[in-house]
Amino acid sequence: LSLPARLYIRMILLMTMASLRFDDALHAPPDLMSLRPGAFYGVSWQTKVERKRKGTRFACTRGTVGDKEWVQVWYELLVSTLPPGVNGRLGTRDYLLDVVDSTGTGFEHGVPATYEYFVPAAREYLRALLAQLGVGRSDLRDLVAADGAIDSTVEQNDNC
Repeated sequence: LSLPARLYIRMILLMTMASLRFDDALHAPPDLMSLRPGAFYGVSWQTKVERKRKGTRFACTRGTVGDKEWVQVWYELLVSTLPPGVNGRLGTRDYLLDVVDSTGTGFEHGVPATYEYFVPAAREYLRALLAQLGVGRSDLRDLVAADGAIDSTVEQNDNC
């Protein structure tokens, strides 16, 4: 998977584990994030609750999915996308991720990924990942239905 795909897919997992809304996650600058023993911390500077001063803090556990610590992998990938700073230090930005470039393998630096852009891009990356893993939509629907998470009468459509 490309770097943008890896970041976008893991961002969905981060939002799930930290109970973040899309907009809150997209307004979380990487330089305000930190990995600490047992947890990953961040600050969203523009939320429904806090828009001006200190931002709203969030956290998620540093658990593993399989044999890798996904939060650490995601954070290291995220830091690699930061612009160069002064005196060999990493630069900063006041948003989480840039828009993916036209090749799909890099980013348009300085152009923040908005909700309207992020959701369709993340959807395509997830579809590609599932196809690569050989998991179809009907497989997912069956897994979710078998778990009792949805009613079997839910209308099937191709917009999810």
